[in-house]
Amino acid sequence: MKTIGVKAVLGAALLAFGAFKANAEEEQGDTGVLDRSRPEYDALGVPAGGFTLFPSLSVAIGSDDNLFATEGFEVSDTFGSLHPEMILQSNWSRHQLVFDAYARSTYYDENPDEDQVEWGAGLKGRIDASRSSILSADGRFDNLAEARGSIDAVGLAAEPVLYDMATGSLSFSQRLNRFSFSLGGRLTTFDYDDLASLGGGMIDQDFRDRSVAVTIATAKYEFSAGSNVVLQAEINSRDYDLEPGDAGFVPGLNFDRDSTGYNVKGGLEFGVTNLVNGKIMIGYLEQDYDDVAFTAVEGASFSAELKWSISGLTDLRFEGGRSAEDTTSALAGGRLATAYGAAIDHEFRRNVIATVEASHTNYDFEGSSRDDDIARAGAGVRYLVNRRMSLGLGYEYSDRSSNVVGVDHARHVVQLNYRVQL
Repeated sequence: MKTIGVKAVLGAALLAFGAFKANAEEEQGDTGVLDRSRPEYDALGVPAGGFTLFPSLSVAIGSDDNLFATEGFEVSDTFGSLHPEMILQSNWSRHQLVFDAYARSTYYDENPDEDQVEWGAGLKGRIDASRSSILSADGRFDNLAEARGSIDAVGLAAEPVLYDMATGSLSFSQRLNRFSFSLGGRLTTFDYDDLASLGGGMIDQDFRDRSVAVTIATAKYEFSAGSNVVLQAEINSRDYDLEPGDAGFVPGLNFDRDSTGYNVKGGLEFGVTNLVNGKIMIGYLEQDYDDVAFTAVEGASFSAELKWSISGLTDLRFEGGRSAEDTTSALAGGRLATAYGAAIDHEFRRNVIATVEASHTNYDFEGSSRDDDIARAGAGVRYLVNRRMSLGLGYEYSDRSSNVVGVDHARHVVQLNYRVQL
C-alpha cells in the first residue's frame, strides 16, 4: 500500500496530473484508467541498442496561498518549476534492467529562500531464473527537501530541511503450482542537513540521521483464478546515528531513538473478472524503543487496496493502512498513523483524463496526548495533445488540525503543468 500522508506539494501535484510513463513500466492485466496504454499518445522513446531511452521535461507554474504552512501568518506566493527526467529500459525477452534519473527545481517569486533543487537516480533489475523463479534488486539515491507542511517540519526554520535518502533492496520470489512465496530485504539510510533558524544560529538535525532495515516474507495460496490467501510478516530495525555515549549526545536533550518492530498480517488478494480487484489484510504491529522514556507503538494493523471499474471509462479506488512511524518529538518516540483515501478516475476522451481524490490521516503520538489529523482533497485533469506533449491542471487542498498549539493550518495550491516527451 502506498502511504497516504503529508507529501511535497509539487510531488503530489505531479503524481496526480503530471508525469505519464505507461510505456516505461510493465503492464499486468487491466491497469485501469490512469495507467492503461494509449498507443497513439504514449511516448515511443529513443532506441539505444538493447535499451530504449524515455526522456521528458515538465514545466509548471502555480500558486500557494500558505507557503509556510502556518495559521494566522499566511504568506502566499507564486512559483515555477522544471522537472527533467529520463528512463532507460531494457528490451530483452528475459530479465530486465531499468535506470532512471530526475531533477526538480522550484523557484518562488517573493520568497527565494524557499527555492529548492531536488534530484535522484535509481537502478533496478530483475533476473528471470525460470518462469516461476525471479530475483529482483534495486538501489537509488535521492536528495530531497522536506515539505513545509510535513508532520515533522521544523517550525522555526528559515528554509526547508534538506536530506539525503539512499535505498537498496533485494528479493526472491518462487511459485510452486498454487503456492507462491517471496522473501526480501530493504535498507534505507537518512542523512539530514542542519539549517538556519529564523532567530539566528543553526538548528541541529543530526539526531534524525538513521538507517532502517526491513525484512519481509510473503506467502500466497491461489484458491481460485485471480484470488489468493495471503500471509505476510515484516520485521524492522531502526538504528539512529546519535546514541548514548557519543560526544554530541546530551542526556535530557537527546534520546536513544533506536527501535525494533514487526507487523504481521493476513488477508485476501482478489479479482472479480476485471471489474473489482484489490487486497485486504489485517494483523498486529508493534514498535519497541530502546529509551525507557518512550512508549511502545502497538495495535491492530491493516492495509487495503480496492479498485472498482465502474465502466471502461471510470475507476473508483480506495486505499488505507496503519503503520508505526518515528517522531522528532521529545515526548513520544513513535506514532500510530492511520490513513484512508478514495479517488475517482474518469476518461472523458481517450486523451482527456481527470482525477478527484480525498484522504484523511490520523497521527496518534504514543505516550503523549498529542493527536494530529490531516485531511487532503484534490482534483486534476490531464490533456494528452499528442504522443510528445501534454497539459495538466490541478488543485490541492490540505488541512491540518492538532491539539498542540501552533501547528493547525489550511493550504490551497493550484498548478498548471506542461510536459514534453520523446
